[in-house]
Amino acid sequence: MPVWPGEPTVDHRLLIAGLGAALALSPAGQIVLHAWLGALPNTAVVLAILILGRVAFRNLQPLPKPLRTLALLSAAMILWGIVVSLSSWRSGTSLRYLTKALLYGTFFWALTLACSRREHRRSVELIVLSALGGLALLGLVETAIPDLPLFSWLRVPHSLTIRPRIAAVLSSPNIFGGLMAVGVALSESMRSTARIGAPWTTALTSLFVLFVAQSGSRNAWTTLCVCVGLLLMRRLVGLARAAGILMLFAVCLLCLPVPRFQLGVVNLASLPVRAPGSSAPPAPVIPDLPVSAEHAATGKAPSSLADPLQSLSLREMLWQRGLKAWSFRPFRGIGFGVFSSHVAPELPGYVRNPNIHSLPLNILVESGIVGLALALAWMRTVFKGGGAGDAEATTIVPLMVALVVQVFDNFMYDPTFVLIFLSLCAATTAPVTSGLGERSRMMGPGGGPAVRG
Repeated sequence: MPVWPGEPTVDHRLLIAGLGAALALSPAGQIVLHAWLGALPNTAVVLAILILGRVAFRNLQPLPKPLRTLALLSAAMILWGIVVSLSSWRSGTSLRYLTKALLYGTFFWALTLACSRREHRRSVELIVLSALGGLALLGLVETAIPDLPLFSWLRVPHSLTIRPRIAAVLSSPNIFGGLMAVGVALSESMRSTARIGAPWTTALTSLFVLFVAQSGSRNAWTTLCVCVGLLLMRRLVGLARAAGILMLFAVCLLCLPVPRFQLGVVNLASLPVRAPGSSAPPAPVIPDLPVSAEHAATGKAPSSLADPLQSLSLREMLWQRGLKAWSFRPFRGIGFGVFSSHVAPELPGYVRNPNIHSLPLNILVESGIVGLALALAWMRTVFKGGGAGDAEATTIVPLMVALVVQVFDNFMYDPTFVLIFLSLCAATTAPVTSGLGERSRMMGPGGGPAVRG
C-alpha cells in the first residue's frame, strides 16, 4: 500500500494539511463565506498559501536556474495581464479574473518552494493521487445513489440536465472524466518508479478507467487513449499492461450504461434470459441506462448531448465567436473572462455563458498572441523541470494529459482542476536539495525505474 515518505516533521504535517485542505474544499464553490474572498475554495487557497508559505520560508534555498527563468516568466505574465486588463473594454471583469489568477499563482509558488525536500515533493504526489482516488470513490456513490442531495447541490444546472453522466462532486462530467484520465497517468507513473505497489496501482487504475467511461465525456475517452500512448512512449508501462488498460476501457464502454448511451449502443449483447415456459420478453444481460426520478417525471431523454454532432456544433459556434472577437485585438486580447461574461452566445441550460472550450484558443482570445507565447514558454520551462530527477517520470505524463484534455475544452475555471494541475507543476519544478540517497534506492540498475510493467 502507499507509504507516506519521510519523517513526520512539523513542516511535513503542515504541507499535507495545507494542500489536503485546499483540495478537499475545492469543490465547494456553492458556499460563500466572505464577499471579498468569494466562494469557499478561494478562502481555502488563501489559508493554504499561509501554511505553505511558512514551510517555504523555513526551507528557503537559492533558486536554481530553471526556477529563476520560471519566476521571470511569471512576472512577465503578471505585467502583461495588467496591460491587457487595463486596456480591455471590460477592465473591471478582466481585473477581477486577473486577481483570482494571481491568487492561484501565489499558491503555486508557495507549494513549489515548500517542496525543497524530496519527501515533501513525494507527499504532494500522493496527496494528488489520494484526491483523485477520493473523487473516483464519490463517483461510485453517485452511481449507486444518483439522487443524493450532495451531488445535486454541487453540480451546476447544465450539468444536471445531462445526468446520469457521472461527475461526483465536481461541476461537470467533462472535468471529472479529464481528472480520471490524469489519475490513470499518475498512478501508472508512480507504479513505474515503485512509489506504490502494483496491487494498489491496478485497483486505482481500474477505478479511474471505469469513471473515464462513466463520465460520458468523449474528450476524456480520447485523452485516455493518448495517455496510454504517452505512457508507452516514455516506457512507463509495457505493451501487455497498456493493452490491458485499453481492453478494460473497451469493456467499460460496451457494458456500462452511460457510455453505451453516449455511443448509441442500446441493448447490446441482450442474450435472452427467460425462465423455461415463461411468456415474458427476454431481459438483456447488460441493463439499459437507468432513468432518474427527474427524467421519469419530465419524460426527457437522459442526456441532451448524446449526439456527438450536437456537441461539436456547440464548440464550433464558440470557436467562431472567439476567433471573431480575437480578430479585433490580436496582440493584446479582449481581457480575462470577457468572452464568457460578455461575448459568448447564450446556450440553453447554462447558468452563465460558457468559455471557448479550448484552452489554447481561450488564452489567445483573452490575452492575445503575446499572452499565448508567454504561457507556452512558462509550460516549456515547467516541463524542463527545476528539480529534474525522478519527479519527471512521475509528473510529466499527468501534466501532458491535463493539457491534452483541454485542447477541446477548458477547465481552468474549476478550482479542483486548477489546484491539481498546479500541484503537479510544483512537484515537477520543486528545487530538491536533499534525499538523493533515497532516490538511488528507488531506481533500478542504470538509473531506470525499479518497476516496469
